[in-house]
Amino acid sequence: MGINRTRRRSGRRTAIIAVVLAVMALDWPAQASGPTIPVRGECGYGPCNRTAFTAFNLEYNPKRQKTVGYGETVDFINADPMSQAGGGHTVTHLNPHGPPRFDTGVVPFGHAVQVAGIRALTPQRYPFYCRVHPAMRGKFRVIGGSIDLVPIAP
Repeated sequence: MGINRTRRRSGRRTAIIAVVLAVMALDWPAQASGPTIPVRGECGYGPCNRTAFTAFNLEYNPKRQKTVGYGETVDFINADPMSQAGGGHTVTHLNPHGPPRFDTGVVPFGHAVQVAGIRALTPQRYPFYCRVHPAMRGKFRVIGGSIDLVPIAP
């Protein structure tokens, strides 16, 4: 029984590595930073105020809350072959007070997009979900930056 469990884990690791390599091979001009997939982009392989989220096995990665710098560009990579049945995944703001402040639209497996609207977000926590698979949830926190308050003359 222990050998079968080890083989299953090894098989999962091999599948994850294959998906990561497939996504890295995409001709996509984005640059990921942090513990996500590094891809060649306009800044080479170093940090350039970009971060990335991925989807795999019907989950967002990283699983922990991600920190995003104020004004940073965020990219979403759909590396989840399981999403093909539903057409893809989204990264959509879960806003209890109105319409979402960001939404990728449906991103098919093997594709990556820039998440529109994130660069303008103010520092705070932002929950998000997949409109195709509503049980998929994540969150990130925008830090840094400043908000200029302009006084209104009487």
